Amino acid sequence: ASDICRPPLYLCPPNERGIPKFVCTTLRPTLLPFLDLYDMDKLATFVSGLIEYEPLVDPCAPPACLPSPSAVLAWQAGDSFDMANVLASFLIGAGYDAYVVHGTTTSSLTAAPSSVDTAAAPKDEGKSKFVAMQEAKDAARRADEAARLDWTKYMDVDDEDEDELDGKRVHAWVLVRAGRRDVTEHVFLEPSTGRKYPVRASPYLRIEAVWNHQNYWVNMQPTCSSLSSSSTKAAASCSDTLFDLNHATDWEFVFLSSQDRRGGGGSGRSSGLHGDGGESKHNDDLDGGRADNNSHHDGDDDAADDDNVLDLPPSWVAKLHVDRKAYKRRFVTAGQRTTLFRKAKVEEFAENNHAQGLVLRITQ
Repeated sequence: ASDICRPPLYLCPPNERGIPKFVCTTLRPTLLPFLDLYDMDKLATFVSGLIEYEPLVDPCAPPACLPSPSAVLAWQAGDSFDMANVLASFLIGAGYDAYVVHGTTTSSLTAAPSSVDTAAAPKDEGKSKFVAMQEAKDAARRADEAARLDWTKYMDVDDEDEDELDGKRVHAWVLVRAGRRDVTEHVFLEPSTGRKYPVRASPYLRIEAVWNHQNYWVNMQPTCSSLSSSSTKAAASCSDTLFDLNHATDWEFVFLSSQDRRGGGGSGRSSGLHGDGGESKHNDDLDGGRADNNSHHDGDDDAADDDNVLDLPPSWVAKLHVDRKAYKRRFVTAGQRTTLFRKAKVEEFAENNHAQGLVLRITQ
């Protein structure tokens, strides 16, 4: 019943020239010629610094335009969908089983990057004993003052910051499934920050669909339809989502490809399809029970199935290119990036860019 109010599928948005393009063909798998960018974590961090994040014009709807990754790299700016397209293109080119994810998330991720980050501040491992002692004294002093003032009795629990669009903020990120490149569990990558989240502990609330350069899958798994209470909000997340894309009950595909049909018996892909090691669910057929019948009819049935297979056209995007100058600069603004946390400021610098040779500075 909750699926009746689902928004239309994000299938063919116009590109930067106003021409509608299928989202799968907007991806352009590309392997960058830099050795360190062959790693998933470093690649995500690189993309988050290479492109300046811009919030969506309408936070409750996907963008009206989905430009090519080559245009996004030239502009060095884009929303979450633009950045997810670029990151997924690079990850697929590097051999990862990566997908762009269209869904909803919290306001902390959709806000502008200059705002306060609600995530935990990086650990300062180089803290001296003297500094730790001073911080302990300050904490004890603040605790005494708070106990005297007892300001908490004047607080109203209902006055906490509430997001009017909670559960409705549209966002795009990247899913990397287990199985390839020694990835042992499914993970999410946030393209705007470069952070990696396990599926069972992520800030994302709902997944509408996922796609790569070969197909598009619609999430048919039930989720909470209301986020009015805090308990419901905690329950509404992607933690229990199953990522066996061959299971037609959980994921509806757009194209029946010959590769998926022949892989339905599943020796190669099934090993990395389960979420975070907690699933014991095995799916041996792609078409919901028809594989057993097809095994007895290898002739005419296979020919009939081939008639339903549609080969997805290749990507219309030109090969992506990142020059060495942009690779060395790392960040859009003068080779540096500043992130504000609640109790700290983190400044990152490209190598050989700071006068004193700094690459990271944390100010509390």
